[in-house]
Amino acid sequence: MDALYLEGWLPIILVCIFFASVICIMAKFIKQFIIYTVSAILFLLFVGIFIYSIFGIGQWDGMAIGFYSASALIGIASGTAISPFIKKTKYSNVRD
Repeated sequence: MDALYLEGWLPIILVCIFFASVICIMAKFIKQFIIYTVSAILFLLFVGIFIYSIFGIGQWDGMAIGFYSASALIGIASGTAISPFIKKTKYSNVRD
């Protein structure tokens, strides 16, 4: 049963899946320009957190925060890469 938790990596993997799914769900209802803008803002935010975790915090605590931010970056990048292939809903309030 311990193999299911992947020795503590499960929360980091879930952060990646969470951000990828949020971007993909947004792609179904919102214009591409807004998705790219939100992705760019989140990307810059998590790059800043990653840099702060290396130089500002350091030690093991900074390494853990760096892993979470790197996982979020991977999730945002993969969600943004998948978003052009997601079809819009017919009843979307925002038109392209």
